[in-house]
Amino acid sequence: MATQVASLTVQIVTVTPDGNDLFLEAEINSEDNDGVSTYQPNVRYYARLYKSSNVTSLSKFSNIGSLGLSSSGLTESVPAEGETEYLAFSGSNSGSLDKSYNSGFSYSPVGTVFDINGAATSVSLTPTPGFKTVIASKEIYGVFEVSYVTKYDLYWFQSTIVGTMLMVFIGSNT
Repeated sequence: MATQVASLTVQIVTVTPDGNDLFLEAEINSEDNDGVSTYQPNVRYYARLYKSSNVTSLSKFSNIGSLGLSSSGLTESVPAEGETEYLAFSGSNSGSLDKSYNSGFSYSPVGTVFDINGAATSVSLTPTPGFKTVIASKEIYGVFEVSYVTKYDLYWFQSTIVGTMLMVFIGSNT
């Protein structure tokens, strides 16, 4: 007879006020949880919270179980080993990274980069510290392979009961 183990379902919600240039995103990374992707009651797990540097106030709560800050200001190289991040510009001088930029930005064009008149060109890219925004030195059409270091805070979570655990993070700059 097989034994069934009831698991915990985890949903993460991040909220920032409309009209503000705030970034808040959370994810569960299997590296922080010994490769586990099925969550059991009475076991502590970890989630990463990425945020823009202008998030000055953060509320957090969960419907069941507990949620708390484990460590803050941790860093991670992006992209992860074996992965690639691309940054595309479509006739503009502004692009967006997958995570907020902290340090160590490097980029390499993928193929030819064109100015808005269709002429081949070269540009410099400048990321905005604490944000996902990257500014090109002029409006372009082009794709770049990028790498950088991001910062995140590590939160622990656990529940004593089986069910759906809803973790909510609300960020603001007030």
